Amino acid sequence: MEDLFEKVNRYVEGKMEPAEKLDFETKCQHDPKTAAALKLWTDLDELDETDEAELRLREQLKDIHQQLYSKKSADRSRFFFKKSYWIAAASIAALLILVISISILSLRDKPTGNEELFALYFKPEQLMQISRSAGQPFAAAVRLFQQADYAAAAASFSQLLKQDTANYRLMLYSGLAETAAGNYEDAITAYQDILKADANLYSGYARWFLALVHLRTGQTDTAIEELGYIAHTKGHPFNKEATELSAILKRRK
Repeated sequence: MEDLFEKVNRYVEGKMEPAEKLDFETKCQHDPKTAAALKLWTDLDELDETDEAELRLREQLKDIHQQLYSKKSADRSRFFFKKSYWIAAASIAALLILVISISILSLRDKPTGNEELFALYFKPEQLMQISRSAGQPFAAAVRLFQQADYAAAAASFSQLLKQDTANYRLMLYSGLAETAAGNYEDAITAYQDILKADANLYSGYARWFLALVHLRTGQTDTAIEELGYIAHTKGHPFNKEATELSAILKRRK
């Protein structure tokens, strides 16, 4: 079932069919929960906010929304229809808008730079895992990365690649370690080596992280080109993230 937050987002972005739009607007008139969610979203859009504030605060809004309206708890479900719930929800909504307004004002003089966006999107931890069949040297290199000893991890993966030059997984992990260590030229080389080969399981990941490295090193136009390729590639693992980041960068130009 579609989350209320996602439905509000589609309504604001004009992605609803006429019949669904009419039904949603009617619901806003009779359902305080839906009306409150829409007001929070539209109030955010009307504020003069920076990209950094938008990214951060929309995530906070989504978290708060999920906490307020989650139906997983039986106690919360019983409380759902009490009048006091709507009074509390309205108070929280008003307070949230005030906090957001103050936060945005404090961030106006701190525009989001490439480095901040890179830190926001560079999340390699979910990929850096140890499989059951992994050898001891490989597992040791992964553990170094997990312990945030990125320079040592990069050196270990580089040594392993010398013994297995066609291992794309090693190339990717090497690129991730070099990126985390700040060795961006070496990281670019690792990602490009993956992309030069025929289609493989790691090419999608390589292009995404290559785009992020270009962003981090100030090659914004090149990053936008790579992100555009990803955004238009059906089934790409980072399709959504690339679309979001590309839109942010284009708005800054």
